[in-house]
Amino acid sequence: MQVTNKPSWKMTTKSIEQGLQTGEIKRLWSDRKNIDTDYLSNIAKIKRFLERWSADRQFRETLPIDPYGVTCRYNLDIDPEEIRLLWDAEHLKTYDNAAIPLKIG
Repeated sequence: MQVTNKPSWKMTTKSIEQGLQTGEIKRLWSDRKNIDTDYLSNIAKIKRFLERWSADRQFRETLPIDPYGVTCRYNLDIDPEEIRLLWDAEHLKTYDNAAIPLKIG
């Protein structure tokens, strides 16, 4: 039995292209010649952290107990407190949304 509602890469790519054309999806940067490499490096580090968070139950369970030790053990080059809003739902509940910086490149 074949599932027909499963999106393909072709459908996903087309959907992204349409979103970029309509403005529904915005690029993180528009001029690739002037990309801040530190900014891109930080994005990559956050992405790697979130991939580990999504895929590893033990990582999720031990991170609140020892954030710095866990990120070090998994060789993640990121300060877990700087991105705590991304992984700690309880912390997020107590955080003032107005104080969250919206820095883009």
